Amino acid sequence: KLSNEIIRENGSFALSVPVKDMRNEIAVCDHISGYFVNKFEELHLHPKRARKIDAYVLGECGLIVECKVLSAVDLTKENLTPDINAEMYSFKDYHTLFIGEVVDAYNLV
Repeated sequence: KLSNEIIRENGSFALSVPVKDMRNEIAVCDHISGYFVNKFEELHLHPKRARKIDAYVLGECGLIVECKVLSAVDLTKENLTPDINAEMYSFKDYHTLFIGEVVDAYNLV
Protein backbone atom coordinates (compact mmCIF):
# COMPACT_ATOMS: atom_id res chain seq x y z
CA LYS A 1 0.00 0.00 0.00
CA LEU A 2 1.00 3.60 -0.47
CA SER A 3 1.90 5.66 2.62
CA ASN A 4 -1.03 7.97 1.92
CA GLU A 5 -3.45 5.02 2.05
CA ILE A 6 -1.94 3.63 5.24
CA ILE A 7 -2.10 7.00 7.01
CA ARG A 8 -5.73 7.51 5.95
CA GLU A 9 -6.73 3.99 7.08
CA ASN A 10 -4.91 4.13 10.43
CA GLY A 11 -5.56 7.79 11.18
CA SER A 12 -1.98 8.17 12.39
CA PHE A 13 1.63 8.59 11.29
CA ALA A 14 5.10 8.76 12.81
CA LEU A 15 8.09 10.97 12.16
CA SER A 16 11.48 9.29 12.54
CA VAL A 17 14.31 11.80 12.95
CA PRO A 18 17.84 10.50 12.22
CA VAL A 19 20.70 10.97 14.67
CA LYS A 20 23.34 9.97 12.11
CA ASP A 21 23.91 10.73 8.44
CA MET A 22 21.13 8.95 6.54
CA ARG A 23 21.08 11.16 3.44
CA ASN A 24 21.56 8.18 1.12
CA GLU A 25 18.71 6.18 2.67
CA ILE A 26 16.40 9.21 2.64
CA ALA A 27 17.22 9.93 -1.01
CA VAL A 28 16.53 6.32 -2.00
CA CYS A 29 13.26 6.28 -0.04
CA ASP A 30 12.20 9.41 -1.89
CA HIS A 31 12.71 7.71 -5.26
CA ILE A 32 11.30 4.22 -4.71
CA SER A 33 7.76 3.29 -3.87
CA GLY A 34 6.98 1.10 -0.89
CA TYR A 35 4.14 -0.18 -3.04
CA PHE A 36 6.65 -2.12 -5.13
CA VAL A 37 9.67 -2.52 -2.83
CA ASN A 38 10.08 -3.28 0.87
CA LYS A 39 12.18 -0.25 1.79
CA PHE A 40 13.26 -1.77 5.13
CA GLU A 41 14.74 -4.81 3.39
CA GLU A 42 16.14 -2.90 0.42
CA LEU A 43 18.03 -0.44 2.64
CA HIS A 44 18.81 -2.86 5.51
CA LEU A 45 16.79 -0.80 7.98
CA HIS A 46 15.26 -2.15 11.18
CA PRO A 47 11.57 -1.44 11.77
CA LYS A 48 10.26 -1.15 15.32
CA ARG A 49 6.65 -0.93 16.44
CA ALA A 50 5.49 2.51 17.49
CA ARG A 51 4.36 2.78 21.11
CA LYS A 52 0.96 4.48 20.80
CA ILE A 53 -0.08 4.17 17.15
CA ASP A 54 -0.41 1.31 14.67
CA ALA A 55 2.77 1.97 12.70
CA TYR A 56 6.42 1.13 12.35
CA VAL A 57 9.28 3.54 12.98
CA LEU A 58 12.93 3.38 11.95
CA GLY A 59 15.11 1.75 14.59
CA GLU A 60 18.12 3.68 13.27
CA CYS A 61 16.53 7.00 14.15
CA GLY A 62 16.87 8.71 17.50
CA LEU A 63 13.78 10.90 17.88
CA ILE A 64 10.36 9.42 17.20
CA VAL A 65 7.22 11.57 17.10
CA GLU A 66 3.90 9.71 16.91
CA CYS A 67 0.85 11.65 15.69
CA LYS A 68 -2.85 11.10 15.18
CA VAL A 69 -4.31 12.71 12.08
CA LEU A 70 -6.42 15.81 12.71
CA SER A 71 -6.86 16.83 9.10
CA ALA A 72 -5.76 15.96 5.57
CA VAL A 73 -5.36 18.62 2.90
CA ASP A 74 -5.02 17.48 -0.69
CA LEU A 75 -2.58 19.83 -2.39
CA THR A 76 -3.81 20.77 -5.84
CA LYS A 77 -3.10 23.44 -8.42
CA GLU A 78 -6.08 25.39 -7.10
CA ASN A 79 -4.84 25.64 -3.51
CA LEU A 80 -1.14 26.32 -4.15
CA THR A 81 0.46 29.60 -5.13
CA PRO A 82 1.54 29.70 -8.80
CA ASP A 83 5.27 29.86 -7.93
CA ILE A 84 5.10 26.82 -5.65
CA ASN A 85 2.94 24.98 -8.15
CA ALA A 86 5.45 25.61 -10.95
CA GLU A 87 8.53 24.86 -8.85
CA MET A 88 7.34 21.82 -6.89
CA TYR A 89 4.65 20.18 -8.98
CA SER A 90 5.71 20.41 -12.60
CA PHE A 91 4.85 16.71 -13.01
CA LYS A 92 1.39 17.18 -11.42
CA ASP A 93 2.25 14.59 -8.75
CA TYR A 94 0.32 16.30 -5.99
CA HIS A 95 0.59 15.20 -2.39
CA THR A 96 -1.52 15.27 0.74
CA LEU A 97 -0.56 17.39 3.74
CA PHE A 98 -1.44 15.56 6.96
CA ILE A 99 -1.87 17.70 10.06
CA GLY A 100 -1.35 15.75 13.24
CA GLU A 101 -1.52 15.98 17.01
CA VAL A 102 1.51 14.60 18.83
CA VAL A 103 0.47 11.65 21.02
CA ASP A 104 3.97 10.49 21.99
CA ALA A 105 7.58 11.55 21.47
CA TYR A 106 10.66 9.65 22.62
CA ASN A 107 14.26 8.73 21.89
CA LEU A 108 15.24 5.26 20.68
CA VAL A 109 18.95 5.73 21.30
